[in-house]
Amino acid sequence: MDPPRHKNLHALASKAFSMGMISRLEPWLYEQSRKLIDPFLQSGEMEFVSGVAVLPSLTIARLLGVPEENNQQIGKWVRALISDPAVIGMEIYLQSMKDMASFFMELIEERAQHPQEDLITGLLRAEIDGKKLERKEVWLSILLYLLEEQKPLRHWQYWQWILL
Repeated sequence: MDPPRHKNLHALASKAFSMGMISRLEPWLYEQSRKLIDPFLQSGEMEFVSGVAVLPSLTIARLLGVPEENNQQIGKWVRALISDPAVIGMEIYLQSMKDMASFFMELIEERAQHPQEDLITGLLRAEIDGKKLERKEVWLSILLYLLEEQKPLRHWQYWQWILL
């Protein structure tokens, strides 16, 4: 993708993650945080990565309009795609990419036919220089959102490993 188009896509994403959008999620975020933290409060122990670190993924999925019953599968695909293919196996890595692309392309088509108030619909409606985004640009934007939100976690895991 050429740099001007990429810059425009980035600007669209910034609008999508506006304070208004995030503030509308506030009650849901509190509810999800409680669901994640309550079991650890009862047990007195907590493993951060498997416990609370899933909240950003759940939030992105919510913004995208992913049905809640698919959140666990989305998480598995994202974890596979941020993993080293040499460690998890190239077959698992490629299958995860294929399955995730298929899932989201179907969801993109469904949103094109039945728009909702979500980020996917927003991307489908968006225009850059009077031209709507192609479906593959919508998919690549979704992939970027899901993988980018994992960056802080990857850095935290790296430094944890270095310091041990």
